[in-house]
Amino acid sequence: MHNIPLHLIPPQGLILAYFSNGILFDTYTVSEGRIHCQGLSRFADDTMTECHLFNRDTEYRAIFSQAQGQWITATLDKSQEQLIHPDLLYTQTVLVKKEYAIRNDLPTQLHIINRYQYSAHDTLQLTNYRISY
Repeated sequence: MHNIPLHLIPPQGLILAYFSNGILFDTYTVSEGRIHCQGLSRFADDTMTECHLFNRDTEYRAIFSQAQGQWITATLDKSQEQLIHPDLLYTQTVLVKKEYAIRNDLPTQLHIINRYQYSAHDTLQLTNYRISY
């Protein structure tokens, strides 16, 4: 698993991680200097390509760029959205496939908060997004 700086992620929340052989969607907590997650052991020998650790207000994202040969990371917080005009924020609600939301502690839908801005040519561009529940 990518070496995740624990001080940048929410102390508990959801993990959405993509591996070469599957997807992990589960709850997690941080304690004793590590991430604790039931489903993570299934992917112990697998290669992770993308990881989102999030709660309602904060998301830590790590995506491996094959072109750059390194991880691209970002920490996004709800407080950053207060600086964005409300017309440039768009929230999508997406359903979680039943096969991933099999336990009562997992949500059946997620919110994607899209952040837009106008380019120099007055076209609307998606600049970032944050996953929430």
